[in-house]
Order: sequence, then structure tokens, then C-alpha cells
Amino acid sequence: MISINTYRQYWKDMVTRITGLEDQIMVANEAQLKNKLTKDVKYPLLVATVPSANPNSPDADNIKESNTGLFFILTKVAASDRDEDNYVSTMETLQQITKAVKEAMVKDKEECKAPMAGIKINSFHQDAEYNYLGHDGWSVSFQFETHGF
Repeated sequence: MISINTYRQYWKDMVTRITGLEDQIMVANEAQLKNKLTKDVKYPLLVATVPSANPNSPDADNIKESNTGLFFILTKVAASDRDEDNYVSTMETLQQITKAVKEAMVKDKEECKAPMAGIKINSFHQDAEYNYLGHDGWSVSFQFETHGF
């Protein structure tokens, strides 16, 4: 499994790399996310979840783990702004940010930068998020490999 500090720093750095991202938080679960969203955060917000890990080695000589990561690109939306035109406009803006994050992750793989050196590009899975804890945006899950436990 990846060092949690390394993983958190990766996502913090992503905010400085991607135009349009304003803030980042890392959470372990939805309850923690709900609590952090009540704090002073800026939008659009990148939410990284603590990755899960499974061993991916048949023996002790070459230990690897397959990690599953998940991030969100979200913005808070007032109930009065929930019409179709505003929704499509918001989702288009956040889709471009999400695309830029994924492109940065792929670039990091190509340049062998941790922690995305072991990302499996064909594992990207993206979903729309509507009124998720009062937010709209996108979620992206992905897998990446790390060496050791």
C-alpha cells in the first residue's frame, strides 16, 4: 500500500497543476466527507479517498499490491440553481477539470512519477455525481500497483 502522506501530497500538488481546481481534501469514507464539506473549502474541490489495497503476488520474493483509488471533482450547488441549463454548464466545466486530472495522472505514469507510475490506464471508470451531499460533479475510480506492503 502506498504511504498515506505520499498519496495526500500527490493530490495536494494536483491543485497547483490543474487550472480551475481550488482546493483538495482527503477522506476515508462518506461520513468524513460530509463532515469536511461543512468546513471552509473552496470549489471546484478535488476529494481523494484513501485507497484500498490487495496483495498481488504469488510469493514473498516480489511483493506487489493492487490499489484502488477514487477521486471526485465537486462543486456545491444550491437547490435554486438545479435547472437543466445550469446542471449541464456545471458538469461541462467540471468534466474539463476531471479530464485534465486524468491526463496529468497518465503523464505521471509516462514519467514514472510516484504514485502513478503503476497506474493501469484501462482501469479508469468515471461517473456523474448529482446532488451528492449537495454537490454535483464527477467521480473517477482507478487502479495502480505498488511494490511491497
